[in-house]
Amino acid sequence: MGLRLTGVVAVAAALAADCCVLCAAFKVHEVQYSDLGGFDYRIFNNAAGVPIFSREPLWEQSPLSLLYRLGTTFEQTKSQKLSRYSAYVTDRIFGVRSELFKIEEDNGKISEIQIVFFNKGDSVDERWDYKDTRTMQVQEKAITDALTDLFGKYENTRMGSGRNSEKARLWKGAGCEFLLAARNREYITLNIRPEGWVGEKKEDESPERVTMQMGWDKNVEKNSNGDVWIKNMPMVNQGNKGYCMPATIERCILYYGVHDIDMHRIAAAVNTADGGGTKLPSAIANTRKIISPNNLRIDMSQFTFPKIRKYIDMGVPMCWCLFYLPEFRDRLRETAMLRDVGDFEKWVKQSRKMPVLKAKSDTFNTGHVCNIVGYNSTTQEIAISNSWGEAHEIEWVRFKDARAVSLSLFAIRPN
Repeated sequence: MGLRLTGVVAVAAALAADCCVLCAAFKVHEVQYSDLGGFDYRIFNNAAGVPIFSREPLWEQSPLSLLYRLGTTFEQTKSQKLSRYSAYVTDRIFGVRSELFKIEEDNGKISEIQIVFFNKGDSVDERWDYKDTRTMQVQEKAITDALTDLFGKYENTRMGSGRNSEKARLWKGAGCEFLLAARNREYITLNIRPEGWVGEKKEDESPERVTMQMGWDKNVEKNSNGDVWIKNMPMVNQGNKGYCMPATIERCILYYGVHDIDMHRIAAAVNTADGGGTKLPSAIANTRKIISPNNLRIDMSQFTFPKIRKYIDMGVPMCWCLFYLPEFRDRLRETAMLRDVGDFEKWVKQSRKMPVLKAKSDTFNTGHVCNIVGYNSTTQEIAISNSWGEAHEIEWVRFKDARAVSLSLFAIRPN
């Protein structure tokens, strides 16, 4: 959860059990000595506290090799261009508590690693105070000092493109570029990329433009029961923080192949509150600014079944703002149980007899955002997808029940 309505942080403690978070700790494996171009990877691993490097050059390895060394379980999600493995972690890296570890894969090889350290969603209890500022400063210095000890003085550079670019510190070594970005009162991230990445980006800083002519409707699947849904919808697990809006937006832009704007940067741009919670009107306006360089736009839409069907048929996922009431959660579970029996004709009859969900008046503490990724015209159902991990990738609910808790609807799509 994490949508703000009239200035109220929209987090419902009673519904917290629905959030699925994969937490992990790394298990360090013993590795043999190897000299990679004058670089002893054991020195880096000892300084970092995790076995990121091994005898084989990092960018020639599959993600599974690194996952084996780390010795933990990651969630995998796929987008149009790459696969991503991610896990919320509890380890200290360079002596600093980490929150999230991500590995991106391209053509079967590791293409990038990102480590998220202190951030206002995971690391701040309620409201930001001077202790949080001090903690962030100490952690940034510790990472900077560790990388400087390993690779020498950093260079000042920028990462990202256009209005989404930000300042970063750059170290080069071991066939890699290490980019440390620290945004005050927001986050600290370390991106590890192949050597030469910064030089390539400086030559071409314009982001890739996405168009509707790229055939997004080819991602639409249909089964014999009449279920229609968008396949290849990436999963972003927001964790226990109220980042439903940033995570839902990241899933949409990741679906279109834009993978350099994560939920932490989106949260900063849309003014998500400390610990979570986003005001809807400003989030819409600021999201337009974030996505416009990639030729993406926001279409506000009425919450009607024909509108939803139109966008899904185009291969365009939608973002749905709703009141996530306990009654709605229970209806999702009931629908899943009855649907999974296997007798779809029986489910159609049962669905028609179910009473319509009744919305309560105390809804301003339960604001939430998720994706709509499918529909069924026969049963008048929609398929939703929550940013809570693989278990919530697709869930079906009757449209008339969804309408009872609906707040607003918009689509992120190419121009």
